[in-house]
Formats: sequence, C-alpha cells, structure tokens
Amino acid sequence: MRKHWIALVLVLLTGCGGGGGGGNAAPQEPELLAATRYFPSRIGSRYTYHLATLQLPFLPGEDEDLTYDVEPQLGGTRQYYNLQDTDGATSGPKFDGLLMLGCDEEIAGFTTPEMDFVSAKPEVLPATLSGLGQVWFTNVTARRDNGRLFELQGSSLLAAVEDLALGGSTFQDCLRVDVQFSYRFFRGVGTLPALDIPLVTGSYWLAPDIGPVRGVARVAGVTVGEVRLVSAFTL
Repeated sequence: MRKHWIALVLVLLTGCGGGGGGGNAAPQEPELLAATRYFPSRIGSRYTYHLATLQLPFLPGEDEDLTYDVEPQLGGTRQYYNLQDTDGATSGPKFDGLLMLGCDEEIAGFTTPEMDFVSAKPEVLPATLSGLGQVWFTNVTARRDNGRLFELQGSSLLAAVEDLALGGSTFQDCLRVDVQFSYRFFRGVGTLPALDIPLVTGSYWLAPDIGPVRGVARVAGVTVGEVRLVSAFTL
C-alpha cells in the first residue's frame, strides 16, 4: 500500500536538496504569512498530484496521478488525505494542523492506522514563522501496522519565497523548505540488522491558501522522485 501515501509524504518530508531549481526568487526578506496559510488542509479539498519515482530496492517505481480528498478525523483539527482509488483498500497521510500524525488505511469505509508516529510528531511548518533562515529539527519514531519501527532524524530550513511555474500555472510567493533526513528501519526478523538510509535531501514548496505544490527527493545526490500538483479545488 505504500504507493498510496508516498506522494504526500514525498512532498512534506523530502524534496530536491539544497536549492530552488524550480522558480524565481522573491525579494531577500519577504513578509511571511501565517503558517496555516501555507498548509490550510481544508476539509473537502481535493488534490491531484503526478508522482514519478525511480525503481529502487526500497522504493517501487511509480509514474501516475494520485487524487486525495481531505476528510475529517475524530478529534481536534485532524485531517485524513484519503486516496480516491478503486482497489478497495487505500491509504493516505493524516495531520493535526501542521503536525503529521502518520498514515491511515481505509478498507470498505473503515479507517485503521497503517503507520503512526509514536514519539514526537513531524512538523510541516512551525506554528510561528520567524523569517527566512529559520531551522527546526525532527527526531521521531514511527510504528508500522506490523509492529516494526523506523526512526527519522533531520532538519528543515525555511529557505526562500519563490514563484513556481508548474505546467500552465504559476503559483506565486511559494514558501520553499529545504530538508535533510536520515532513516533507520528496524526489520525485526531474526537477526537481520537495521537498514540505514544515511541521507535524503530535498525541498518542498507550499503555495499560500493552497498547500503542497511540489516536492523532489534525492538519495546520495541522485534524484529518486518528484511530485507536482496537477489540480486543487474544494468539492
């Protein structure tokens, strides 16, 4: 089921490392909006992304469009990005405001956890944006539905405000976040050692009042995936 939620995870936790590569930089010190303007996650929104990834041992190759409907979850401001598919069992990431909680799986209308962060929750953005150059750190443990754990450690940098051209559309004043993460998967089978992925670098772009519009990921300097927004609207 991983392909069903990897698009949003790729957008928000990985990207194209170190620099823009996707737009024209706005003035050096632009005025930033409230964090929730860059990640509104309005209930009833529909996002369609084109996902393209390389075929790798730990990442199946994909080249397809994925459509998510933002649906409510019980409690607080939680949202579930539910993949619209016809295979009877789909999954997507879940959020509480600016915090990523994990990923849920839906089968025949019933939602169950597929992966949950069991320590701190990763931040899409800090609740208060202090300006370009702001850095925040991620050190979390996640548990899959089979009980296996993995760790994610890294940092995110509020890098730039850029205008981003995607297809026939231009998204103005997008907030670019540059990230770098390392992963450790605890395979939990006999004496198999943990699997370490030393460094994933990247960026993701968040458009005001829309949300995630692009993400590109690299492992060891090699581009392994890209996500681009195809369309976004409220149902």
